[in-house]
Amino acid sequence: MTDYDPYLHRLEADSAAKSEAVRQMIIEAGRPDVLAQYDEAMRLNRLGITGARATWHSISPAQRAALFGAAHWGGRVAKRKDSPRCYGFAVNGGVTGTLYPIRISTIRNLCERELMAWDGGAFDPEAEAVVTERGCFVLAHGPMPNGERFTG
Repeated sequence: MTDYDPYLHRLEADSAAKSEAVRQMIIEAGRPDVLAQYDEAMRLNRLGITGARATWHSISPAQRAALFGAAHWGGRVAKRKDSPRCYGFAVNGGVTGTLYPIRISTIRNLCERELMAWDGGAFDPEAEAVVTERGCFVLAHGPMPNGERFTG
């Protein structure tokens, strides 16, 4: 047991009490439709899907394409030999070219958001990057179903 456990427990209990108070207000107002929406929103938040959607909609189209392509082509990107500031998808030990090269700033941003992680080694840490578990989760749950818009 750490020193923070009592505080975390109290924080969790306070959050649950507030959530239950909101549920009671909605029930007293006689709005079962709003209650269902609230419960669904709380479920998505608890599962981390709301955070995944927020992350997906906060990254640029280039970052989305790089993350999706890396996950699709083996989960790894590597520096291209012809252009050391650009990356391509690492497939079977080689680097494939893409129609548009992936800029280093794109990969750095994905790594800062922990959607990818540097995996180049001690001498050149930025030589390669891999898709993280969080990146896979965001890919699986980030895009909204049926083309809906994320409202946060």
